Amino acid sequence: IIYTMGNQSIKSTIRHQIKSLYLKGQKYDQAYDYQLALYCYTQVLDKIQSKSNISAYVDQVQYDIYLRICVIYIQQNELVKANQVILKAQELAKKLQDQVKIAECLDRHGDIKRLQGNTNEALDDCVQSLEIKLNLPEDDRIHVANTYYTIALIYSDQGKYDEALIMYKKSLVIDLLILGNRHSCVATSYNNMGYVYYKQGKFDDALSMYDKSLKIDLPIFGDDHPHIATTYNNIGLVHDHQGKYDDALFMHQKSLKIRCESLDPIHPHIAASYHHIAIVYYNQGKYDDALSKLEQSLEIRLQLFDEHHVLVAQSYNNIGDVYVKQGRYDEALSMFEKSLKIRLKILGDYHPDVAICYSNIGFVYDYLGKHYDALSMHDKSFQITRRLQIFFRSESHTYIINSCSNIGHSYAIQGQYDAALSIYEKSLQVDLKLLGSNHACIAKSYHNLGSIYLFLGKYDDAITLYQQSLEIRLAIHGDQHSDVIQCYDDIGLAYYHYTKYNDARYMFEKALEIKVQLLGEHHADIAMSYYTIGQVYHEQAQYDKALSMYNNSLKIRLSVLGDHHPHVFQLYNNIGFIYYIQGKYDDARRIYKRILDDKHFSDDHYDVSTPVQHVANVILNQSVYDQAISIYQKSIQIVAKRLGEYHPDIAMLYDCIAASYEKQSRFDDAAVMRRKSSIISSHIQQKSGNHLQVNYSMQPIQENPTRIASPSRINRFRQSFTRPKINRRYTSGQ
Repeated sequence: IIYTMGNQSIKSTIRHQIKSLYLKGQKYDQAYDYQLALYCYTQVLDKIQSKSNISAYVDQVQYDIYLRICVIYIQQNELVKANQVILKAQELAKKLQDQVKIAECLDRHGDIKRLQGNTNEALDDCVQSLEIKLNLPEDDRIHVANTYYTIALIYSDQGKYDEALIMYKKSLVIDLLILGNRHSCVATSYNNMGYVYYKQGKFDDALSMYDKSLKIDLPIFGDDHPHIATTYNNIGLVHDHQGKYDDALFMHQKSLKIRCESLDPIHPHIAASYHHIAIVYYNQGKYDDALSKLEQSLEIRLQLFDEHHVLVAQSYNNIGDVYVKQGRYDEALSMFEKSLKIRLKILGDYHPDVAICYSNIGFVYDYLGKHYDALSMHDKSFQITRRLQIFFRSESHTYIINSCSNIGHSYAIQGQYDAALSIYEKSLQVDLKLLGSNHACIAKSYHNLGSIYLFLGKYDDAITLYQQSLEIRLAIHGDQHSDVIQCYDDIGLAYYHYTKYNDARYMFEKALEIKVQLLGEHHADIAMSYYTIGQVYHEQAQYDKALSMYNNSLKIRLSVLGDHHPHVFQLYNNIGFIYYIQGKYDDARRIYKRILDDKHFSDDHYDVSTPVQHVANVILNQSVYDQAISIYQKSIQIVAKRLGEYHPDIAMLYDCIAASYEKQSRFDDAAVMRRKSSIISSHIQQKSGNHLQVNYSMQPIQENPTRIASPSRINRFRQSFTRPKINRRYTSGQ
């Protein structure tokens, strides 16, 4: 580049300063040290702009720097700043009347809009860019490859994976022709094709692509370069999705080691590695370890970005997920609300990630028994996704499917089964039209419908739908997958309610066998299987075997969840209930007292009402009626505080008090209690369309007795930071 100035010495000095700063910026940029790169690029712009008599060629220099700054901001998810910078670059491109530069600006606009979730407008920009580039001379074909590549990223985000692969292959053909088969851009294309195969569940194909990428990159960069770390990271994601958690952890730790040695300690890719390791720990049920890694990731992100950044919001969201697993619902709610506040500020009211926050808050409300509040949150999520028109404008309507599932889930919990059934059936109709009959979303819809029929007591229909879901999932995933496990568990649940206990136990044991292979012996899901098998033995009056299963479950839960988790209390409750059935009232009272005396299990917690009721029943069987009535009344206060005065559990408690009065021949008092119970039951039946049936007999606590296939938060947890590389010409992804 030639700089024309009045004084040759000044011209040479400024040219040297600009070139030196520019090259330093590139060096820092390539080393992922974005702060120093931005500093150097900004210094170059300041020097250029301070010299008004520098030649017209500086417009090209400024354009290039603006473009590079834009890409850095995109990497940092600073999308507002990225947009401001690319607009400046676009002005210069138009001033220069350079068609290649104008097209490049359109590509970057496409990147920004894609990351904002506006994939349709992103695609429009890139198609416009492609039209420009296709009219360029033959020597500029590499620019066409870049746009094919960017369009592939958009299709991938939309879930149009076949279209994405077509675009990647078009880009790859040009790259191989111009750059040869040993160029890093070719490796990056293989890497991102691997990501598409990963999203399609074609894990062997994904690993094959990552292997091709490594074979090109290792001779170019060596085994300690961030590009290599990225590929190791992606291989780890595949292993994680396959349930090969030890292999996943090994790859993520290899990636982290390279990143720690080659990057600044406070770097977004190191934060991402901690995040991915946390996912593996989460899937292994090691929630304390997961929380520790998430907090490390959050600490780095808070130092890199301010409080109001999408990656900080992501960290809060995922910490909330762990709190949910630990039963720390109030803390989880706080994390989800923090995440929502940030996302609303940055992304606006109508963004898929905002919809996710509303759904997660809804799930917490469900856990807390606030089902109407939960429904409100799920409905907000649904309204966002419907407005985004994801359902109708692309095959990637995962968000709206999840929203439908969540709303149906909330209706089901409230006993509004007709409403839930209607939502699931509509979702299935759209799924079949868009996706065909052998897609994972179809399996989920069959599963959701099966769960509603299970609620309605139509067990044959439920089992048929579960088996349809199972058939699809086996074809897609094989038998070593969490979705397959869920089918076996829920078919077992249907048989359990159908009182076909041997069939139920067979299904539960089949699920347990796969869980042990995937998760090892000490995972919370293994504890759940022991629990459900224990319940089958319980119903078959094989109490010693039931106690053995409950104790197996208790041992795992104590080690994984700690002494004060609600699921631990639930096991104590069921063990106490067996003692109660066996007439071992002192043992039963000892177990229930252990729950009630625990300082972590306060009266404000809804679940405390159940052991209180069971203690009352124990006392009642020992003919201490007044004390039993007092405990029932305390239980009523707890339930009413959490769930309101018109809840079926309160009706049950009034009936229990009535039974106590009747045993004392206090029939007038008993009649008052029966009337109160009847009023509540009538209110519930009117509100739920007469579907909700209240069972007044005391039963063990049922953990997630009908686990509708709502969207897995951990999937959402993983997906949010595994996007493919943003722009292969400047940097690689996480």
